[in-house]
Amino acid sequence: ERTREAAVQAQARAESELTLARGRADQAGRERDKAVTGMRQMAAERDAVAEKLAERDQWVDQLAQAVTEQRAQIAELSQERDAARQAADQARSLIDELTRQLRTIMPSAATPRL
Repeated sequence: ERTREAAVQAQARAESELTLARGRADQAGRERDKAVTGMRQMAAERDAVAEKLAERDQWVDQLAQAVTEQRAQIAELSQERDAARQAADQARSLIDELTRQLRTIMPSAATPRL
């Protein structure tokens, strides 16, 4: 009788321990699932940030290209401006020279009339 009672108690303890172990396993499974969900969320956030950074890199590259093109255009315009100034200076010099020659040839005709 005692052996049977001891066996019943041992079986009850084993079932109790099994129930506790299953509870701990279930809890561990829920915690694992929660951790996996958190990791997936963090990965999604990381991917979103990486995508934004890639877009910004592309935007910066486009801006850099636009700046480079504008600098080239400015350099071209500066050369054109300098050439125009030089042509204007040459034209003024020619006008001055022709005016001097005209005054030498015809002193009364070279005076501007206002």
